[in-house]
Amino acid sequence: MKVIPGFTKNLEKVSSFFPSLIHFYRMYYKKVVEREVELGNITKEDRVLCIGGGAFPSTAIELAEQTGAEICVIDCDPEAVKCARRVVCKLRMNKKIKILQGMGQEIDPADFSVIHMALQVFPRDKVLNTLLQRAERGCRILVRSPKDKLKNFYSAIPEDCNCHSCKHISQENSNMKATLLFTIERNKIKDEKVYAGDFRNINNGCSAVVG
Repeated sequence: MKVIPGFTKNLEKVSSFFPSLIHFYRMYYKKVVEREVELGNITKEDRVLCIGGGAFPSTAIELAEQTGAEICVIDCDPEAVKCARRVVCKLRMNKKIKILQGMGQEIDPADFSVIHMALQVFPRDKVLNTLLQRAERGCRILVRSPKDKLKNFYSAIPEDCNCHSCKHISQENSNMKATLLFTIERNKIKDEKVYAGDFRNINNGCSAVVG
């Protein structure tokens, strides 16, 4: 397990016993999520899947607060799932946020219009490839990317998306360099997904919020 993701995971498990700490987490995540909401054009009409929600699902809570959208959180750690359910129940948000146990690369993304991948997701390359291949047309996939000096602490994703029209919005006071946006498109003639297992096939389907 990578050092930083492991530390974050354990910290969230401890924090889950004190849901009032949401005010502390919001200080960190509020602006980050605001930019992601803007990037992904997320509204209350969307169904959002958060992969790697952790024991204290701060991003999911923030997304629900800011957009009113229905949120589903998936995490492979059964203890984290138990903790996360306790948090959303204590915050009385269990009707808006569902917590499920599962693997990101095994989830069926067809029911979701927006998918959010946390920094701690492992293995991120396999999870992202699965989503890009299986998600429905129009689905927006948001992927957090760490600052360059922290890359070795997280599971990697390919760097070259060959995107020449990325948007850039500063993300201050975080350990993230960017949130990448991949929008699923299809070939107009064959109705096939443009994504074909290589980031370079997603020209103009990727935007970035860069800090």
